[in-house]
Amino acid sequence: MIISGGQPDEPEEVPPPPAGSRKPRGAGRRLDGSPRRARGTNPPASPQAAAYGALVVTARKAKGWTQGRLAQECGMSQGAIANIERGVAGAGPGARMALAQAFEDPTFNPKSPTAEPDE
Repeated sequence: MIISGGQPDEPEEVPPPPAGSRKPRGAGRRLDGSPRRARGTNPPASPQAAAYGALVVTARKAKGWTQGRLAQECGMSQGAIANIERGVAGAGPGARMALAQAFEDPTFNPKSPTAEPDE
């Protein structure tokens, strides 16, 4: 860089970081220094939620629908459908009823993919 007098300016020396310093807090680490999980990698809430999510995925794909289309049919958000399918969020009674109506399947049982309809 040239200063106003026309003479080259000497580059400034940047001091090295102090020994033992860590990355700033918001740099992909938790307060305790452990790394954060990547987005969308939350584990299933329970084995039942994971099984129900797999059932939703199977039924949705059988209809040829996207998550967005299923969300429109159910009156839910696409993110809510994604969470149910991954098993991260359990589907409440209202969501289960909306899914059963969207799939036009009154036997759409959230507890077991192999459950038989009540007689």
